[in-house]
Amino acid sequence: MPAYDYSCQDCGKRFEIRMSISAYSEGVRPPCPTCASERVERAFGTVNVLTGGRSSGGGFSPSCGPGAFT
Repeated sequence: MPAYDYSCQDCGKRFEIRMSISAYSEGVRPPCPTCASERVERAFGTVNVLTGGRSSGGGFSPSCGPGAFT
C-alpha cells in the first residue's frame, strides 16, 4: 500500500498515511491524527534521485546532456 503525505489546514501538522490506491482515487481524506480535523490537503514532499556519476569517458548519451531540455 502506498503512503501519502497530508497537511492539516487547522493545526498545520504534516502526516503520512498508508491507504489503498482505490481509496485514494475515490477521494478518501483521512482526519488529522493530532486534532482530528477533516480539513486536510495532500502535501507533496521532496524526492531523492540517485544517478550515476559522470566519468571522463562520458557514460551519457548526447541527448541526455544538460542542453537536452531547452
